[in-house]
Amino acid sequence: KVWNSYAQYSDYGILVARHDPSLPKHDGLTYFIVDLRAPGVEVRPIKLLTGHSDLNEVFFNDVVIPDSYRLGKVGEGFKIAIQTLMMERYTGADESAFGPSIEDFVRLLGEAEFNGRPALESDLVRNEIAEWMILQGGMRAIQSKALAAIERGAAPGPEASIFKPLLCALRTRVSTLAMDMLGPQAVVDDAGLNMRDADQRAWLAIPSIRIAGGTDEMLANTIAEKILGLPQDYRPDKGVPFEQSDRG
Repeated sequence: KVWNSYAQYSDYGILVARHDPSLPKHDGLTYFIVDLRAPGVEVRPIKLLTGHSDLNEVFFNDVVIPDSYRLGKVGEGFKIAIQTLMMERYTGADESAFGPSIEDFVRLLGEAEFNGRPALESDLVRNEIAEWMILQGGMRAIQSKALAAIERGAAPGPEASIFKPLLCALRTRVSTLAMDMLGPQAVVDDAGLNMRDADQRAWLAIPSIRIAGGTDEMLANTIAEKILGLPQDYRPDKGVPFEQSDRG
């Protein structure tokens, strides 16, 4: 399994295993908690563009997982995995994920110049900050509504799929402007010389944000189908036993 976040620091992970290939692909799955220190589990960190190793490859070589580590009933793996993803998209990130906070970026703009004047005096910069705050407010409203539902014991809904594209849009705009304001300092690859290297890392991380936890395209499908009620794309493998479906 590739792209496991922080597996090198984790004691446990999630494994969704196919227990019955004669069933359609969403039906023959069971959800397990796996001990990442168990014999046969090998974790290999992946060095990213930012220089960090937040993601990993995890290999399972003849790993044995007892049934006591199963979460839910046999065959409920897909349902529980979807609930896990919905929870992750609400609670695993906020508007300051993947980089410095918005307030920190505003402080940077307070120190920068734009066209020979303090950046915060520029109408263009001030308008951009206002756009950030609008996005931030919308994201906080979505997150607050979801957390209130979770507190009541309800399962998180598909609205989480709206949250992450907004996060991507916000981080893209914020970190791009920060790099512009840093000028030559933006390309200094030495944390000892560049006191704003966190801004560099935030900008470099933008492509991976659009993939992590579900690509923009997959989230757009979820929004279309689960929120807007639009028909699904044609799926030739729908209802077909997994062992009979075409796969690479």
